[in-house]
Amino acid sequence: MELFQINMQDKLKICVFANLKSIHTKRWIHFFLEKGHTVYSVVFHEEYSPQDYSDLLSNDNFHLLLVPDSKKFNSGATTFLNSISFGKYMKYIKLRELKKLSSKYSFDIVQGHYLKYNSLWAKRMGQHPLIVSAWGSDISETEVGSKENNVMKQVFDFADIIQTHDEPGKSQLKALGCPENKIWVQQRGGVN
Repeated sequence: MELFQINMQDKLKICVFANLKSIHTKRWIHFFLEKGHTVYSVVFHEEYSPQDYSDLLSNDNFHLLLVPDSKKFNSGATTFLNSISFGKYMKYIKLRELKKLSSKYSFDIVQGHYLKYNSLWAKRMGQHPLIVSAWGSDISETEVGSKENNVMKQVFDFADIIQTHDEPGKSQLKALGCPENKIWVQQRGGVN
């Protein structure tokens, strides 16, 4: 597989959609920060807890991009906001905020960790190159032809690279409809 051309000697602006509570994510981000790159992490307010990120926030090249959550918009506690429509409303709000971020920032790389959630939001950012990572349960627990699989196919179509860590992961991605020419197998070992 030929990867897109990025000179790692250049100082990159990397946008990450990931669970920042994960030690693996933190190690990945620290790796790029230590190389002098700037890392932006999109975090939804409902996931934001400053004490979880204090080690990252101490680096001037790390930036949180906060997207509003239900608490910000639910102060009136109206019937509408407490209804089933609220989920659709919040999706609209998050999409609108991502579009604002996308028009404000131009990233060299957008990375989505975990196909079921973060990679979908990374895709919705609408920028390239988009690299998404499939770690295991996100693909092994998805049934071919399911609603989740159909959402994943949208990510597969938009992403430039779908990274997994082994050959069984590659086989599962292919079974879920990922084009083989987009799959990059990177063996584990660099973050532990």
